[in-house]
Amino acid sequence: MPIERYCTEKNCPGGDSCTNFWRRPDSQCPYEYVAAPPESPNAKYNWLGEEPPPARWVATDGTHVYRSFADSCD
Repeated sequence: MPIERYCTEKNCPGGDSCTNFWRRPDSQCPYEYVAAPPESPNAKYNWLGEEPPPARWVATDGTHVYRSFADSCD
């Protein structure tokens, strides 16, 4: 299953095409939400909706999850 990526930066293509100045080539952009693969131990924190994830949601165990580091700073 491919990893889902969503970017909150306006007009950013996300994924490997992300043009954010702060993105390191070996890591994700701070504005990206990257869903963990379903077999991951962190999969319980994934956004389960049909549309792109909101800035914040509550995981199945009650944990507040932020879409990106940048969203947690707002």
